[in-house]
Amino acid sequence: MARTLGAVHLLGHSFGGLTARAAVIAEPALFASLTLLDSGPAKLGGSRTAQIDILEPLYESGGIEAVYAQLERLAMADPAWPTRPQALKDFLRKRFVGSTPAGLRGMGTSLVTEPDRVDELRATGVRVLVAYGEHDNAWRPQTQAVMAERLGARTEVIAAAVHSPAIEATEATVKILEDFWSQP
Repeated sequence: MARTLGAVHLLGHSFGGLTARAAVIAEPALFASLTLLDSGPAKLGGSRTAQIDILEPLYESGGIEAVYAQLERLAMADPAWPTRPQALKDFLRKRFVGSTPAGLRGMGTSLVTEPDRVDELRATGVRVLVAYGEHDNAWRPQTQAVMAERLGARTEVIAAAVHSPAIEATEATVKILEDFWSQP
């Protein structure tokens, strides 16, 4: 698609940031910019890795539905989760359980094995924005700040957001993206 449109602005959230980064490294001329939204320089660490370790055997015994049920139970620890609109919760569930088993396995594997490719990304010369929720619980905010510094990238911290600022702070996220994408 990017070859047809010309240089595009690419955004990758979380695991999507790792995937988007790989695309930019592979063919930088296709991209006007890259936004890494709540994504990190390499594999996950800490509690998120432990969570994947717990979910893998659950998947083996109960499938995608069992994994999503556990993720919903974990989401209840977020005080904002009960106040989220039911339509959003339904969408998130439908999206997750509609994933292919191979896709979920591949994503899980990548999230715990991805190497640091920050230097490769910087070498592309593609303009980068690193934006993240001030309370991100996947890649620590400090980790993302250091990544942005290594990239020479613009950094935006999204107030009151955790790991999904497009949902948690929609207006602020849109404003940051519009501003970045409108700059030469």
